[in-house]
Amino acid sequence: MLERGARVTACDPTYGVTKNPHGTKLKLIGENFECPPGPGGCNQIRVRFTNKFGDKIVISGEHISDTELSTVYPEYPSPETLTIDVSMNGIDWSGDKVQFAYIDPFVLGVKPRLISPRGTTTLLVEGYGMAHTGDDSKQ
Repeated sequence: MLERGARVTACDPTYGVTKNPHGTKLKLIGENFECPPGPGGCNQIRVRFTNKFGDKIVISGEHISDTELSTVYPEYPSPETLTIDVSMNGIDWSGDKVQFAYIDPFVLGVKPRLISPRGTTTLLVEGYGMAHTGDDSKQ
C-alpha cells in the first residue's frame, strides 16, 4: 500500500531577516504531517532550506497538527530566496518548492517625500537587500 507523503502548501511568514535576532518561528502549512510510528516519532521531523546552488540547511521541525509544522528559521548570510521541504521521517522529502525569502534591507530613499493624509499614496522604496516576497504591499 502506497503511503501519502507530507506536502507543504505555504509558509508564514514568507520572508524574514537574514540574522533572525528574535528567533522568529516559521509556520509550515500543508497536509499529511502525521508523526511516524515507533521510536523517535515526531522527533524525526526535519525542515530543509535549499538555495539556488543546491546548498542545504536542515533543521528540526515541531509538530503542531496534521496540517501545521513549526520551526525557528535559521540564519542565512545574504538576501536570497530559498525553497522549503519537510521530512516526517528524516529520509523522504516533500519537494513542493514552497519559497522563503531572506532580506537584509538597507534603505537609500523613499519617493515621494510628501504623502496624502488619506493613506492613498504609493511609495517607492529604493535600497539593497530586499527580496521579492510576492506581496508588493510589504516591500
